[in-house]
Parts: sequence; C-alpha cells; structure tokens
Amino acid sequence: MTGPWMTLAITLAVQAMVSMALLTLPVMAPVVGPALGVSAALVGVYVAIVYAGAMVASLGAGAVVGRFGAIRVSQAGLVVCAAGLALCAVPHVAPVALGAFLIGLGYGPITPASSHLLSRSTPAHRMSLVFSIKQTGVPLGGVLAGALVPTLMLLAT
Repeated sequence: MTGPWMTLAITLAVQAMVSMALLTLPVMAPVVGPALGVSAALVGVYVAIVYAGAMVASLGAGAVVGRFGAIRVSQAGLVVCAAGLALCAVPHVAPVALGAFLIGLGYGPITPASSHLLSRSTPAHRMSLVFSIKQTGVPLGGVLAGALVPTLMLLAT
C-alpha cells in the first residue's frame, strides 16, 4: 500500500485518534464527574470547552499548515491532544478544563492538515471517495473510545 492509499490510511488514523481523545472523558463521565465532585451532566461543558479550543485552532490552521507543513501540524495536534488528556487525568476541575481546551487546540487543525495532504495526493476522480473515507475517522474514534475506555477503566481499578 503506497501513495494516496497510504496517505488516506494515515490521515484516517490521525482523525480517529484525535476524535477518540475528544471523546475519552465523556465516555468516562459517570466515573469522572463524582471523582471531580461535579455532576456527570456537566460533560456538555467539557465538550463546549473542547470545541472552543478547536475553533481557535481552526482559525489559523491554514496558515500554520502552509508554514510548517501538514505532517508536522498533524504530529503537533496529536501531541497537544495527548497533553490535554494528561491534564484531564488530574483530579481537579481546572486542569480538566485546561486539558479540554488543549484537546480542542490539537483537534482543530487536523482536518485542514489532512485535507491538504489528501488534495495533493489524490486523483481528481477519487476525491469524493477518499475524503469521505478519511472523515469516517471521526465516528471511528467514537467507536474506539466507547469500546476501549470502559475496558481500560476496569483494568485500571
């Protein structure tokens, strides 16, 4: 597997990983909420903070991709999401809120970066198919979070 299909596989994986990072805490909300001393129903606030970070990051994503390249931006997005997840492991509300914002900062530029890569490597007659497959990384990340996170939580306790 080389060329455009390898690019598609990698961008799909990156999309799935950042989506999984975004959804990890909501999957754990019934356990995390009480541990933080807040209602699990406040998971909506977490998601809002994530998407606020994603909006901020998306505003400059085109310029950042142009300056540093799509691969570096994707790598940085994954690292920033990992840092956000690490902060979400701290059992206090403020670090979790900061972690949510960082996850959003990592999540925001992933689609522009992957679109840049795919638009350069995909033949015109395959664009719709390739971009559709890449975008399935978002629900795939949700499936992975829903399948793996509860199991990992059980193993950790």
